[in-house]
Amino acid sequence: MRESQNQMLMVLFEDLQWLDSETEAFLNVLIAEAQAAGILLLLNYRPEYRHGWGNHACYTQLHLEPLGPAEAQGLLTVLVGNDASLMLLKQLILLKTEGNPFFIEEVVQTLVEENALLGPPGNYRVDKAPVSLHIPTTVQGVLAARIDRLPVPQKELLQTLAVIGTEFRSSLVRHVTGLPEEVLHPLLVDLQAGDFIYERPDYPEVEYAFKHALTQEVAGNSLLTGRRSILHERTAQAIEALFPDRLKEYCNELALHYSQSGNVPKAVEYLQLAGKQALQRSAQLEAIGHLSAALDLLNTMPDNPERARKELNLLLTIGPAWMAARSHGAPEVEATYKRALDLCERIGNSLSSPRRCTGCGRFTSCGLNSVRRALWRIVCSVSRKTRKIRSNLGKRTVPSQTLFSD
Repeated sequence: MRESQNQMLMVLFEDLQWLDSETEAFLNVLIAEAQAAGILLLLNYRPEYRHGWGNHACYTQLHLEPLGPAEAQGLLTVLVGNDASLMLLKQLILLKTEGNPFFIEEVVQTLVEENALLGPPGNYRVDKAPVSLHIPTTVQGVLAARIDRLPVPQKELLQTLAVIGTEFRSSLVRHVTGLPEEVLHPLLVDLQAGDFIYERPDYPEVEYAFKHALTQEVAGNSLLTGRRSILHERTAQAIEALFPDRLKEYCNELALHYSQSGNVPKAVEYLQLAGKQALQRSAQLEAIGHLSAALDLLNTMPDNPERARKELNLLLTIGPAWMAARSHGAPEVEATYKRALDLCERIGNSLSSPRRCTGCGRFTSCGLNSVRRALWRIVCSVSRKTRKIRSNLGKRTVPSQTLFSD
């Protein structure tokens, strides 16, 4: 922002569909501030990405359409050349790919790997009739075929990388795969040569990333569920081992990997941490998302006092987020604190003496009394606000699920 006072700036953010929550929060702040600064902010993302910037007066959305016939023809000519034997094949490729440049590139790469295109890059020729060549009808099909043709070590590594994430440090890959550097590095070079991944120089070590999100998606989906779960668990454990002093930076990734591996206690732990981090920067809806996911996972665990304590902790964390996001009289707030009060009663009944409270966290018998009183006041206040709102809407009858009177 300071530099924009000296000169006009153009700032580019690519592939927002891959954004982590922390970067997205920063981007939201930057967009709010950039409106009064000399900054041209360029963002690109896939159609499934959702944001709330459309209401800004300075926002303009440009749809990136498929290449037109002339542009697609030009790209294909650059890739394969102008040999007379290519004429019918080029027509077939253009028909199949419908102007999708990534699809065009992948089809050409597939034909090269199958030795259907002969000669040097950019100056190919064909000996077979185009009708005898098999070209998958989707880009996912092309990628799946290319991945299946990889030698087993390269294919298994690519599948592992797909589980690790969109981008990955070499040390993390070594830890997850268990491969020594002298074995791992040539495999990574092969995957780079095949245009599956690319290297990004970084400090203090090299980082790699998938060339395209679809490559990661197709490679990951080719794994059996059991194998994928094992790799998610390994990845989470590797992050914990490699970055023990920076776990707060990786809580989103750890929550994802442990959720996918089926390690519910660990997933709940990191989802709660991610939720608290979101609350600290006032990202209420993001916090609600993390904490709600943790509550959903917690409900899959056996119903016992330990689960009740964890659920109460989560409810006391998500309650203020609901208040900030939906107002004090929102039904989500009422439901959250009624459930918390019920759990508080259950936990209190299970504690027969202060000695048994040792190790139970903050919920000692004395602490529970304070929490119980506070929850009762909140629930009564929320119930009054909820009934007032319903009354203002013309709904004079209080539903039966409103359990607390004034």
